[in-house]
Formats: sequence, C-alpha cells, structure tokens
Amino acid sequence: MSTVEQIRSLNRGEYTAIVIGFISTLAPGVLILCLFSRELFLEISSLKLILLAFAISLPWVLANFIVAFIANLRNPNGTITSMIGSSVFYGAINASLVLYLSIAVTFLLNKNALFLVALGVVSNVVLAAIYFYGYSGYLKRANAHNKSKQSDAQKTRASV
Repeated sequence: MSTVEQIRSLNRGEYTAIVIGFISTLAPGVLILCLFSRELFLEISSLKLILLAFAISLPWVLANFIVAFIANLRNPNGTITSMIGSSVFYGAINASLVLYLSIAVTFLLNKNALFLVALGVVSNVVLAAIYFYGYSGYLKRANAHNKSKQSDAQKTRASV
C-alpha cells in the first residue's frame, strides 16, 4: 500500500489526532526556534529542527498529560484507555494554548526567551489548576448524578 493510499484510508479521528499532534508539539517548537534563534533555525537540518522542536514542546504536553491523568484517576469514569486518551488530548490542547499565548505575548512585548518560559509556566499552572479542580468537580457531580439515576431506576423496579 502506498503512502497516499494509507493517508486516504485514515478516518476522521486519526486525522484529528495527527493535526492536534502537529499543532501542539511540532509547530510551537519551530515557532519558538524561528523567533528566538533565527540563525539556528536557518542553519539546522530538517530532521534536527523537528527533533529540537519536539524537545521544546513535549515537556509541556507531558506536564499537562500528568495533571489530566491524575484528575481522571481521582474520579475514574470509563476504561484506562479512555482516561489516557482524554488525558493526552487535554495535554496537547492545554500545551497549545499555553505555548501560543506565551509566544504571542512575548513577541508583542518584545521580550526574551526567559520571559516566554516564565509566562508559560505561570499560565500553565493556572490552566492546570482550573482543569484539575474544575474537571474533578464536574466528574464528581456527573458520577453523583449517574448514581442517583441508577438508584431511582432500582427503586422504580422494586416498586413494580
């Protein structure tokens, strides 16, 4: 099977995963290199550029994945595979928000890469805390609601 046929055989979910992966890992790293180390960006080979871009972006994705996975473990809802999938999705999306926001603010304020990292860490902590406590609370309420529905259904069956 040729590469073109393999690409055509992908379903919508696989396309989405590829796009999110590109947007959250490769693109921010390349953008950071382009903005803060123009000489390196222009001189480095493509493979090294891709590897360096991943090395810049993946720690952000991993940190957010860990926060999301711990939040999911606190309130298990589904299989471990679905919890890992949603945690990876959250990690990628939150890392994208943090990195692009930090890059934009740093560029607009004409600051250096250290400011980018500091702003990224602060905004990442804020978004992770919102997610951790907000999502955990949502899952608790959803689980309580599901349990009350199940107990109502059991009461209805018992009365019949």
